[in-house]
Amino acid sequence: MVFLFIFGYIKSDTVRNWSTGRQNMYGLLIESVAEFIKRRYGNATWENVRKKAKIENHAFSTHQQYSETCFLRAIRALSEIVGENQNDLLEQLGVEFVNFVSQYGYDKILRVLGRHMRDFLNGLDNLHEYMKFSYPKLKPPSFFVEKESSSGLILHYRSTRKGFLYYVKGQLKQVAKIFYNLDIQIEVLSENQTADFSHAVFQLLFKNDQYDIINSSVSINTLAATKGPYFSSPMNSELFFDLFPFHVVFNRSLTVVSVGNGLRQALKHVEGESIMDLFNLVRPLIRFNWDNIISHTNNVFELTTIEPIKRCFSPNEPELEINLLSTNSSTTSTEDCLKLKGQMMFIKEWESIIFLATPVLENLDIMFHTGFYINDLSMHDSSRDLVLVGTQQSAELKLALDQEKQKSKALEESMKKLDIEMKRTDQLLYQMIPKKVADRLRSGEALMNLCEIVPSCTILFSDVVGFTQTCSQLSPMEVVSMLNGMYTKFDSKLETHNVYKVETIGDAPRYCLFGDTVNTASRMESSSEAMKIHISQSTKVLLANKPYRLVERGKIEIKGKGEMKTYFVQSKLDEDGKSIKCPFMEIYEEIKRNEQLNATKETDEVPMVQYLRRC
Repeated sequence: MVFLFIFGYIKSDTVRNWSTGRQNMYGLLIESVAEFIKRRYGNATWENVRKKAKIENHAFSTHQQYSETCFLRAIRALSEIVGENQNDLLEQLGVEFVNFVSQYGYDKILRVLGRHMRDFLNGLDNLHEYMKFSYPKLKPPSFFVEKESSSGLILHYRSTRKGFLYYVKGQLKQVAKIFYNLDIQIEVLSENQTADFSHAVFQLLFKNDQYDIINSSVSINTLAATKGPYFSSPMNSELFFDLFPFHVVFNRSLTVVSVGNGLRQALKHVEGESIMDLFNLVRPLIRFNWDNIISHTNNVFELTTIEPIKRCFSPNEPELEINLLSTNSSTTSTEDCLKLKGQMMFIKEWESIIFLATPVLENLDIMFHTGFYINDLSMHDSSRDLVLVGTQQSAELKLALDQEKQKSKALEESMKKLDIEMKRTDQLLYQMIPKKVADRLRSGEALMNLCEIVPSCTILFSDVVGFTQTCSQLSPMEVVSMLNGMYTKFDSKLETHNVYKVETIGDAPRYCLFGDTVNTASRMESSSEAMKIHISQSTKVLLANKPYRLVERGKIEIKGKGEMKTYFVQSKLDEDGKSIKCPFMEIYEEIKRNEQLNATKETDEVPMVQYLRRC
């Protein structure tokens, strides 16, 4: 469920006051959509969705970044194709996604996130922190719980992404069912959207027995009375602050009253300043004020300094080493800002909040660039280990990752080429068999079901008059060139008028038409004259109200049919009823005249070749 947020969006940088910018999404989310569609609706539906949504990728790498619009475009396209409600599809996809991520091992994280459903929901906002090592550019939504009772709770959901409300709902239901054996009811109490973010409030109804148990727990005063002085003796504030060298204490007016010694190395003279003038609030996604901080103490907070942190060089410090290091460093302007991550705690005796933070330093280069040293970090947490491990990443792992990216890119190119070849194959197939028939054959429909009766059909047979004589005067390559030019021009006209061409090779038909109409059309061609269009009586009737001048040929003997009245199409008429000159006929007549005039002379070109060249 939460994996919407685990594998959520990526922003190009951290900005203040909810500016969203262009957002991307990790590939695992989009791959889950593809798998969901393939498993439930079939591969053909996924291909249709991909084309309709204009998604070029055939597959998605889990750690690669893609535009987040791919996700919603696919859902919208699926909704239109299958005719199902988009919100229902999103909820179903949320349910299936919990099962999908289990094959990657992420179900183990979900299983240990909380002992009970209430624990899971209270710690939900922190889940994404565990994933940032694998997905470093993760910028997930924010959750917090309020009004908890033995019958459920209220869950707030904030995100800079819009349109994923029902996706979250489906994930919540499936997590409760699989990991806590609960059938929870979820009602959307409200949903507000602004230009910057979306805020939804869910009411979750479920059996929450642990709420009463937690409220009846033993208090610290009881422990002090039974366990001795260790639970009641006060701690010196200086010792407390030494334990947390990167702490920040601020009061109700958000004025900083104390910072740790480690943080003071980077931020000079900050006591008395407003914390809002020093830091941006990155997580959780709330407004930076006292009331919101108090209500989100269960969340991990992440702050970044507004001003970049630069190393201050001492007079005796060798600058050559620093310059070399900064040359090799990959830090950017956004990485120059110090990131602090930790917990907010309200101290009643001080009427203040203390931010118990640790700096987020990914490697030694960043640490050196910002002016910190290993001994500035606490020894009682993992800060030092994380920095050192970050600089000792396996070169083999990086190489393997690069190789996988190259393989993925090569596979993507192969899929694109395959797609092109499949389109070419389809085009060739549709030239031999009508598209509707070919698609039915491809779907596995029985051959006998493909036979159809067409009540009305106009059929044309064409023939190259004098082809044998022409070929005797040409070389083989000239014959091929002549036929190619002829077919190209003829096919162009067929496509213009959306005519289907039935092709046969000798006595082996690829796709056949049967019936008396076919026989009649064949006889019209065999008994016609050169450069004339010969039509039957039935075709003449259909052309009665069309702008054509027809000339009766009279009754002629048609083999197998007896005497039939037939006609020649002489010309097409304009709006005034006058014949429109046919340029093809003019060229043909000119060539015939020249042929008669030059009957005694040798010519380089055969008349048929001249005609095709000039047309």
